Amino acid sequence: MGQQVYLSSKEASWIISLLDYHDAPVSNDDKLVLTKIREKANSVAVKANRVRRGPRDYNGLSGFLAPDGVFHECAYQEHKDLAVRLVEQYKVELFEGDTNKVPNFIKFGCLPWVDKQGNSGCHVLGQNKPTNEQVTWLLTKLDRMTDVQQRLILGELHHWDIDVSDRLTVNKL
Repeated sequence: MGQQVYLSSKEASWIISLLDYHDAPVSNDDKLVLTKIREKANSVAVKANRVRRGPRDYNGLSGFLAPDGVFHECAYQEHKDLAVRLVEQYKVELFEGDTNKVPNFIKFGCLPWVDKQGNSGCHVLGQNKPTNEQVTWLLTKLDRMTDVQQRLILGELHHWDIDVSDRLTVNKL
């Protein structure tokens, strides 16, 4: 039994381009192996495109909540591309390329296979005190988050002394 190999969509695209470029004579056995590699790479590329462009069918939130209270969703492993676009769109200063530290944004992440509880598979990261608009969005969208994301958000709001006792009124912002 061969070893299982996992490819990113970029790696799969690279392999496909190499196979398309390859024009040296090969044996029939090598052709079979190359065909299997091409099929696997194509499968990975198609799945990656479906995850990136198709509807998300897993629990929790994945994306960034902007300071204006607008949530920008992205698929698993697409935070970097989205962060670059949002930094430009919102004219964010002091962004050093770390998607976990986008000033004034709250990052949500989830593994595609995570359940509603979200144990060991999701996170919420923010660097600054949430804006009024972010708090309003967060409190109205708790049901879309995994249990772990909910606990992290409520903990962050408590850390910033934001009263959410009635979950509808924000008293200390």
